[in-house]
Amino acid sequence: MAYLDLTQGFISTGPAEARSAQNSRFAPALTKLERLAIHIARSDGIDSLAQPERGNRFTRWLFRADRPNPLADPRLEALRRYAVLLRLRGDAMPADETRRLLDAGFARETLNEVHHLVYREASQS
Repeated sequence: MAYLDLTQGFISTGPAEARSAQNSRFAPALTKLERLAIHIARSDGIDSLAQPERGNRFTRWLFRADRPNPLADPRLEALRRYAVLLRLRGDAMPADETRRLLDAGFARETLNEVHHLVYREASQS
């Protein structure tokens, strides 16, 4: 018999499933889209993190120095920025970038998974 547990926000078929779903809800895991954002970040340079400058459009066009566009989703863009900085600076990560990632909705426990994926991507390149 299924019922809607309004206190937990998900559908459950019984008390045992509700407990296991509640425990797995707190398990940090990145979605496929978030993993893709980390994968995209492996080829982005530090210049991809700068704010776009309107006046230098002609210069960028002339020298074919196009910067990648930021991701449309602010949450994924925060993850991409974090992955680029982690790959390029390692443990010298600015605290405000970690705060930006946490403010975007990622759990602190997810940082370990992000570190693992970034370093694995870097070792495969």
